[in-house]
Amino acid sequence: MAVLEVNHLSKTFGRGKHRFAAVHDVSFQVEEGECFGLVGESGCGKSTTALLLAQLLPKSGGTILFDGAPLPPKPMGRNIQMIFQDPFSSFDPRDTVLCGIMQGAQHFGLFSKRQLEEEARTLCAYVGLKESDLHKKTRALSGGECQRVAIARALMSRPRLLICDEATSALDVLVQAQIVQLLSRLKREQNTSFLFITHDLPLAAILCDRIGVMDQGALVECVAAKEILFSPKHPQTNRLVEAAHGFQLERPHS
Repeated sequence: MAVLEVNHLSKTFGRGKHRFAAVHDVSFQVEEGECFGLVGESGCGKSTTALLLAQLLPKSGGTILFDGAPLPPKPMGRNIQMIFQDPFSSFDPRDTVLCGIMQGAQHFGLFSKRQLEEEARTLCAYVGLKESDLHKKTRALSGGECQRVAIARALMSRPRLLICDEATSALDVLVQAQIVQLLSRLKREQNTSFLFITHDLPLAAILCDRIGVMDQGALVECVAAKEILFSPKHPQTNRLVEAAHGFQLERPHS
């Protein structure tokens, strides 16, 4: 069953002869427990698509269905959470890690105060942070640590779908691998659905079940992740594969 169904989605900026279609007639589905990758070069429209799905931008056309029904007008409901490229910008630097993790669930009124702290501590351990990290300010964390806090905060609202918009691209290679392993574990253990947006095709091939390739605002190819590096069909997919020449395909450990 499709958790997310996107039909003929479009977003146009500007007016008259200055109109620009950032997203044009994009359609795809994300199934229950699936990680769907959306890849492409910078400026291809993939991050705009993410903002449309999170309702942080109004769409110009098309439909977005969640569990078969149109999304409610309020953005970023508890069932859809987003993890951004720069985790520091999504936290108040004066907040402690504990406060940062609890923010989402507090907003939706999901737990009592005592339950909130218990759940936050549990998630802190789950994403690989130490108990002592809970009382640090988010500004004192490394990029990888802060991204783990962002993941824990997103999980606090028990989402059905996580949108990861370039969530690993600002991290060094070692930390990136650790975050990918964490996301893979979430998918495996909690049956969370993911929309994983990246410019890194090999990374998407590691983590995702299916991959859609975007070019100039359009979705030009959609294929099983295990096939995309070895049998690309569209010229843009070929260019991305060529840019990843020499990549060794190795999926996360089960």
